[in-house]
Amino acid sequence: MPTNSTNDQEILEQIVRLQRPAPLTSLALLRLPTRLKFTALAILRLQEGTAEAVSKLTRRPRDLESRNLEELATMGFLRKELKGNHTWYTISPASPTPAGAYTSHNEPTVMSTH
Repeated sequence: MPTNSTNDQEILEQIVRLQRPAPLTSLALLRLPTRLKFTALAILRLQEGTAEAVSKLTRRPRDLESRNLEELATMGFLRKELKGNHTWYTISPASPTPAGAYTSHNEPTVMSTH
């Protein structure tokens, strides 16, 4: 019969797996409802940002983008972190970086023409 410590370890491993964000792949993006696709594309382009930054990019109300980002985080596609008075959302490191996305230094990504 397994010991309690073994069961506890298995439970902890399951919790850690559940907390890992899922990659926001092309297939996952296609399966999202239309209302979430615009938000997901915006946060993919930004790599990280607040609801305000996403709303500026999508030209939709901040409160709508806040709800959408929260839903994407609940689905496991985004990480959520409170910095000061703002909630920052970050895509999973396993998610692809789209062409034209900005680096962490806010410099445009150089794309090859070859």
